[in-house]
Amino acid sequence: MQPRLKTSDISLSPSEYLAVAKESFFIRYESDTDVWTHEPELSHAPAILIESLPMSQPHTLDLGAGKGRDVEVFLRAGHRVTAVDLFNQDSWRELQNRWRGNVNFVASPFLDWSPAIQFDAILDNGCFHHQHPSEYARHLSHMKAMMKPRAKAAFCVFTPNELDRKEGYFTQIDLGRISRYFTEAELKQLLEASGFRWLRSKRVYREKYDRYYLVALVENVE
Repeated sequence: MQPRLKTSDISLSPSEYLAVAKESFFIRYESDTDVWTHEPELSHAPAILIESLPMSQPHTLDLGAGKGRDVEVFLRAGHRVTAVDLFNQDSWRELQNRWRGNVNFVASPFLDWSPAIQFDAILDNGCFHHQHPSEYARHLSHMKAMMKPRAKAAFCVFTPNELDRKEGYFTQIDLGRISRYFTEAELKQLLEASGFRWLRSKRVYREKYDRYYLVALVENVE
C-alpha cells in the first residue's frame, strides 16, 4: 500500500499535474500495464447506469474511455456513445468500423473539451479519483453542463476498506499520479454540492487487491 497523504501534501499545480497524469497513463498503455482495462470489478458502474435508463437509444458519454471496453458494453445495450480520453487508442478505429455512426471518439483532456450537445448519461469509471483535488468542482460543473435535465451519471472511485473511516485519503503512484480514496459521505457531499441528486451506491470488492471501489449513481438536478 502506498503512503497515505492529505490534500496539503499535493504540491503540483493543476497544469503540472495534468502533464504528470498524461505521461503516467501513456506509459501504462504503451507497456500494456493498464490493469484497469481488464479488471472485472469495473463492470459494475456501466451496468448500473444502463439499468437506470428507461429510454431507447440514450446518448451516453464515456469519460476516460481508455481502450473502449465500456464503450462496447453501451453499444451492445443499444446506446449511442461519445467517448473521450487523453489519447487515441488503436482499438478505437476497430470499434468505429464495427459500429459506424453509433460511436464517436475524442482525444482531449476532459476540461479542454466542450461538445455542442448534451447527454442522457455519463459514465466516469475510475477517472474522477485521479483528478487534481483543486479541480473537483470544475470537473463536476463541466460534467453537469453536458447533461440533460434529470440525466444520470455513474461514478466509480476508490474507497477505504474501513467502513467506519471518517475521512478518505490520497496515495500517489507511477510518476506521482494521484489516487483519491473517498468515503461515501465525502463523495455524496461533493456531488450534492455540485447539483447532483444522490440515488444509490454500491461497494465493490476487488479480490486481487483486497480493496474496494465505490459506485455511485446520481441524477442531474435542474
